[in-house]
Amino acid sequence: MGVCLVQVNFTIIKMKRYRFSSGDEETSRRAEQQFLRITENMTDEQRDAVLDCLIKMQKQLFFQEPWLMKKFSGKEQAHILAQYTKEEQMIMLARFDLELQHWKDKKRNS
Repeated sequence: MGVCLVQVNFTIIKMKRYRFSSGDEETSRRAEQQFLRITENMTDEQRDAVLDCLIKMQKQLFFQEPWLMKKFSGKEQAHILAQYTKEEQMIMLARFDLELQHWKDKKRNS
């Protein structure tokens, strides 16, 4: 099961929070604990900068390899896709279709 970082903005108190999302609450909790252990010597600002960087990297990864999203629930997939423009979503769908066709062709030729 994959773990997805999701940025949540609270505009009322102008504070950023992040949650570690997965299909399993225990996996999410362990991922967050591990991240906090790794970053325990960082300031809140440094930790936020690392999380911002991780979210950008994750967004780029899902854009380049959208088939990785199939390990997430439909609700989580929708949340991930909501981060992208309609044009980016269409590109991701085309990539996914090409990858699927590649594996179908490879399986047929085996």
